[in-house]
Amino acid sequence: MNNNIGSKNSRRNGGDHSLAPNDSNAIILDDETQRLVNATSSSNRNHEVIEEILELVEKKAPKLLDGLATDNKIHIARFCQVKLYANDNLVFHQGDEPDAYYTVIRGAVSIYARHSSPTSSKATPDEGSRTKFGVFITQIPPGESFGELSFNENGNHSRRNASVISDGSHGQARIRMKSESHHSHST
Repeated sequence: MNNNIGSKNSRRNGGDHSLAPNDSNAIILDDETQRLVNATSSSNRNHEVIEEILELVEKKAPKLLDGLATDNKIHIARFCQVKLYANDNLVFHQGDEPDAYYTVIRGAVSIYARHSSPTSSKATPDEGSRTKFGVFITQIPPGESFGELSFNENGNHSRRNASVISDGSHGQARIRMKSESHHSHST
């Protein structure tokens, strides 16, 4: 999904922003999420940008930073990425190699798992029912994290044990920490 967000305000939602204002699958963002997307779009983040990211993450996902040392919070703000997902987008598939740890900033995601190994064909939610991804396990709301179970301290990461699909009609944004950075902010 493209992270270029339109600057036009949505007529329905006042201060919300849309990826494609005339598209029925448009991702609508509130002002704070829009600011977070803008702040994390640059790889060259100065002190002011890092402070803004920390302020916004503290509002949107306070559990992500809870109990972390200041240096670890700065590390997260320096390297995190925000990715947008429309309704029914696959975040990752059961059996995939882990690439990131995720925190839901807006919207929600649902977790589905198969009891046996997934087949070699990777279905997508728009190919039909979500039951292709297995049994519904739970829904993760804003502020909560997922994807950490595939990572371990010794670097022998396991494949994803479930598929994750975005929910909601207003899109979601997730903070994505690359696996190289994961260990440095673990508590």
